[in-house]
Formats: sequence, C-alpha cells, structure tokens
Amino acid sequence: MEEEKCPACGSAAFLKKKMLLIGKVRNEQEKIEKEGAPPPDQLYADQVDPAHLRNEPIERFVDGLFCTQCEKGFIPHRILS
Repeated sequence: MEEEKCPACGSAAFLKKKMLLIGKVRNEQEKIEKEGAPPPDQLYADQVDPAHLRNEPIERFVDGLFCTQCEKGFIPHRILS
C-alpha cells in the first residue's frame, strides 16, 4: 500500500492519526441543491465507504490524518466511496 502524504505539503513525516468530523448523510435533494452550497472541502458521510463509518451517534467521526506542519486534516482517498 502506498504511504499517505499530506495533500498540502506532500510530506508524510508530519502526519498523525486523528478522528475527524464530517457532514451528515445528505438526501438526494441536498446533493443537487446549488444555493448555499458547502465549501468544496466539506466531506459528507455519503461520500465515505460505509465500512469506515461508525455506528450512531458517532457515525460522523471518521479516521483521518492530520499534518502538524500544515495544520490541516484530511481523509485518505482509500476510504472514500
């Protein structure tokens, strides 16, 4: 498996595992609405492989990574659906 790297700085040296909060599962109408669209960096539960979601009430917390150099969290591509 390829080593994960920070999408901002490209380094793996500063990565730490961290639980990250993502948006709720959206219904079909919410997926197509344009007005009031979330920022492009918002990730929703329906975009994550269901095998990586937890049971309620903490289903919106997923295992992610945090770059201590960039101070940015991200979800590895391998768990996206």
